[in-house]
Amino acid sequence: EKGAQRIPAYIVRALSYLDEHCGERLTAAELGACLHVGRTALMTAFKRYTGSTVGEYLTLCRLRRAVGLLSGGGTLEEVAAACGYADASGLVRAFKRCYGETPRRYIEKR
Repeated sequence: EKGAQRIPAYIVRALSYLDEHCGERLTAAELGACLHVGRTALMTAFKRYTGSTVGEYLTLCRLRRAVGLLSGGGTLEEVAAACGYADASGLVRAFKRCYGETPRRYIEKR
């Protein structure tokens, strides 16, 4: 359609990179450097085209991964480390902020 905006290739690459590397500590500046885009330009375009910030998207990637790993029998400590959290309490806090409940309760409901 004529008025539709195409998503820039670097935003598509950013989404892919975040999906693949969500278990690592990552800053917007580092992501921009990987994509050869300035931090501010990346953050502005990312929000415009995805509707979320880089940080929000990264958190969702991490929590999706955590659900899979916890459902597969991983401990909170193992899953927190694999998903980029410093410890289990950081994972639980992020989970509660996003889903309104603990990881265990969320997974029991699924």
